[in-house]
Amino acid sequence: MSHDNSISYRTATRVDRCEIEELFNKHFYPNEPIYVSWINNEAVPEDLEFTLAELDDEMSIVAVDGETNRIVGACIVGIDTPKATAAVIDSAKTTSSKKWAQLLRLYARLDIESDIFRQFNVDE
Repeated sequence: MSHDNSISYRTATRVDRCEIEELFNKHFYPNEPIYVSWINNEAVPEDLEFTLAELDDEMSIVAVDGETNRIVGACIVGIDTPKATAAVIDSAKTTSSKKWAQLLRLYARLDIESDIFRQFNVDE
């Protein structure tokens, strides 16, 4: 665990899920530019689930207030694969949520345009 004044940083776990969800619903989604661009900028439940599922990869970090022991920040990251984009595109075709479908198509486009696997010479 790393410390900066009264904030400490540690690996996020599934135990943190509810607190991270509360934090994101209160601070992230209402201010996130992609969400703000919609009239209704509330979180899409599927997007929140998609994001929080990354906790299983055990690569995410939380910032914890040393005085209150509450999570005050989170950096959610996960493992990507060359085939993940196709699954995201398929999910966009089958979801009943228009907003979630649009987000999935955006995520897929970002994956395709960044072409991270080719940049690092990773095979399919």
